[in-house]
Amino acid sequence: MGRLSRQQKLILGGSLVAIIVSLAAFVYLAGRPDYVPLFQNLDPADAGAIQAKLKEQKVDFQVSEDGKTILVPSKDQASLRIELANSGLPKGTGWGFETFNESRFGETEKEKEIRLKIATETELSRTLQNIPGVENARVMIVPATDSLFKGNATDATASVMLILKPYATLEEKQIRGIIHLVSRSVKQLKPENVTVVDNTGNVLSEGLFTAGGSDKVNLDGLAKAQLQMKKDFEASLEQKAQDMLNRALGAGNAVVKVSTELDFSQQEVKDVKLGKPVPLSTRETEEAGQGSTGSGTPGTSANIPTQQATNNNTSSYSKTDSIVNNEIPKTETHTVTPPGSSLKRLSVSVMVNRTLTPEETQQLEKAVAQAVGIRYPIQPPAAGQPDRVEQISVLGMAFDRSAVDEMNRMAEEQKAFQRYLMIGGALIALALLVMAGLYARRAYLRRKPAPAPEPLPSPAFDTSVPTPPVPELSPEEMEKLALREKIEELSETNPEAVARLLKTWLVDESR
Repeated sequence: MGRLSRQQKLILGGSLVAIIVSLAAFVYLAGRPDYVPLFQNLDPADAGAIQAKLKEQKVDFQVSEDGKTILVPSKDQASLRIELANSGLPKGTGWGFETFNESRFGETEKEKEIRLKIATETELSRTLQNIPGVENARVMIVPATDSLFKGNATDATASVMLILKPYATLEEKQIRGIIHLVSRSVKQLKPENVTVVDNTGNVLSEGLFTAGGSDKVNLDGLAKAQLQMKKDFEASLEQKAQDMLNRALGAGNAVVKVSTELDFSQQEVKDVKLGKPVPLSTRETEEAGQGSTGSGTPGTSANIPTQQATNNNTSSYSKTDSIVNNEIPKTETHTVTPPGSSLKRLSVSVMVNRTLTPEETQQLEKAVAQAVGIRYPIQPPAAGQPDRVEQISVLGMAFDRSAVDEMNRMAEEQKAFQRYLMIGGALIALALLVMAGLYARRAYLRRKPAPAPEPLPSPAFDTSVPTPPVPELSPEEMEKLALREKIEELSETNPEAVARLLKTWLVDESR
């Protein structure tokens, strides 16, 4: 530590403090329970009842700032929900069908209908909250009114307010499901009389149902669907021709546009054809015989019982019958043409970024026509075939690329600016690294002890200073010097004896 500078000591101490604080924070956060929402969007009554129940059970919990959300440790979430549900919490806003568990003496039929309406609204709101993406819901119902006159009677209506979760959206089939759920839960409520809006005020049920039927799409929705089908079909044909031209002429050197007219009428044709009769069975009958026949005068006289002469004649007969049972073959054809499957008109326009010769124009027309399904050369439809107008046009002219060039120039400038920024950042980082290296080297040189000076080389001649002569001492001085050396030697070898001797001398002098 003695070799470190003050700045290095500060850095080392700060690093140790940061490590200790980080460890303490990690231990604190690791030991802290993970709080998760137990219930959200609670009304004040339910929030107070749940807090009282948790305090009674001595459960650790937290309450959000708005007081609508109660947080509990994640390990206790499931068990607490079961216990609170067993206690009937949360009850939710309004009264559900549980209000009919108790009988109210003296309640009128009108009051009972109002209570049923409120309970239905509450139960529908609770049910809609279980749909993914729906955070909260509210349902308002206007019951139907009966009247002796049909013109005075009104149907039931309903409005549904959905509060969606952040960044959540509902699909069309989900909205239809909500409308069917509400309409089937209320007497005399038609799907077209249910309005669904979200928390931003957007009408979600618009165009889904009409008065013509429960699932009948209105004209607005039908027109949008047909327009989208037309766009998708045209985009598919354009992509086919554009891919081919990009490979042949290069990307950006040709533009293809397709315009179509689809037949959205639905046709249903039934055709019955009868073939030649085919015999299945044959039956022949023959009869033959003989007999006599009577003769007489016709009239009244012949019936008078008088004596008359009769003439009896003998005759023979034969009869032949032939019955043939035939079956007539019948072929029935039932053809249903869905909307949009028939094409009335197909027009294709192609522009190429250069001048074309007549031969090149014809070749491109043929290639594009075959790519999009046009008969080439174009011919009028044959007899018996549906009328279909087909057109193709190929035009060669130079494109105006000023806007594209300007965009490319701006993109290049942006790339150059980013490249300069990267180079500048790299240079700044390199300069900082060099400065840090120089600073470290300077600090290292400061801490390193200075090297001892090397002895100078001795010259060829002797430059040493002669030692001065020691003066001769008298016998008394020699004796004192010897005594001094003995005392010094004694103090080094036996300092305790010298100390006792000095102490004795001081005591004698004090006396």
